[in-house]
Amino acid sequence: MSDRREGPPLWTPADRTGAWARLGAWVCAVPAAHPDAALVRLRAAVDACPPWRHRLGDWGTRAGSRAPAWGPTVVLTGDAKAGRSTLLNAILGQVRLRTAVRAATPVAVGVVARGVRWVEVPPGRTRPTCDGRVVVADVRQPLPRQVRLAGDPTAPTALVLTKLDRALEDAVLSDDPAAEVAQAVQVARRRAQERCAGPLQAWVTCDPRDGGEVHTRVLPALHPVIDAARARAAQRRALAARAALAGWVAALSPAA
Repeated sequence: MSDRREGPPLWTPADRTGAWARLGAWVCAVPAAHPDAALVRLRAAVDACPPWRHRLGDWGTRAGSRAPAWGPTVVLTGDAKAGRSTLLNAILGQVRLRTAVRAATPVAVGVVARGVRWVEVPPGRTRPTCDGRVVVADVRQPLPRQVRLAGDPTAPTALVLTKLDRALEDAVLSDDPAAEVAQAVQVARRRAQERCAGPLQAWVTCDPRDGGEVHTRVLPALHPVIDAARARAAQRRALAARAALAGWVAALSPAA
């Protein structure tokens, strides 16, 4: 977003004292709807005048680094060995994470794809700051009570159910294997819903090893979560920018 406010230069080398007061007055008059543009112009003006940088000191450096991370963050959480890394590789369109190993991914791993920062978080680890969640569950034993889901429970959440082919194999001796798997799907949806503060935005079944299926079925199903995560990230950035702008106002006020 660009700053379209017209007017004289904020300062001239011959009038630095008056320029400081004008800059403070300008900051106070900036509409709250344009904090990002105000911060860009403020930082440029302060960087252009060494005495201002000296007056602000370390505070100005800290304020300049307060901008939140770009884009939304979506956490992949859920059952151990349910295929989170395999799903993330399919979303990326290339193998970046190890899969088919005995132990689950032990630490949080983040990658950027399609303008989203995807973070795979192992079971039991917490990551409270996120804009959306994708819960990956093994339909055979989905989300037991001891599994702690990572991320903000109020964030928009989608459920991805995996291992349906193996569930059908396990139910081969059942009178109706398909009905048994369908019941397992209902149990998984209920358990996932219990871990969310709001309704599930979407749910989908898939084999994460099939990249074509992930791109044609899973990603479209995740669009409601991704869109909601983008909106939450934009709101988060705006709040952080307003907070930083308020700090600039306090630093540039006559009492400072």
